Amino acid sequence: SKPTLYYYFRSKDDILFECHRLAIAAVTEHETPLTAPHQASGIERLKEFLSRYVHMVIDDFGTCLVMTGTNALEPENRSTVVEGRRQINEMLEEILEDGNKDGTLDCPEPKITAMLIFGAMNWVPRWYQREGSLSVEDLSERLIAFVMRAIASEKEAGTEV
Repeated sequence: SKPTLYYYFRSKDDILFECHRLAIAAVTEHETPLTAPHQASGIERLKEFLSRYVHMVIDDFGTCLVMTGTNALEPENRSTVVEGRRQINEMLEEILEDGNKDGTLDCPEPKITAMLIFGAMNWVPRWYQREGSLSVEDLSERLIAFVMRAIASEKEAGTEV
């Protein structure tokens, strides 16, 4: 109920902010090879990042993150969300750069590639239906395969996605 909701949150802004915060944390706060380049190759980290991001973006909190802008947030919360989004972007760019360095990816322009990947993934909540014939896992595998066909290095091309 509305009174119960406002018992835990002081405003609509706080509710929206918490949705954004949870979505950002779903991508950025894990102890996995995603954040540890010495534990996995660039291509392995990219696959993990893409899978994690797809799962986040179709979750209710993730849909909120990509479907609502930050302008509705109060300045302090807005700056926190913008910083979280920047961290996610930097994670992907770093993974692409590391993949270039270790030879598992062929991505001459990581910044532009990251924008293209985010453009594709952030559109998913607009068309994906959980009740449809495509499971989240199938969607994740197809998106990963699509990206791998575009930027996997020649030595990685043809390996199982």
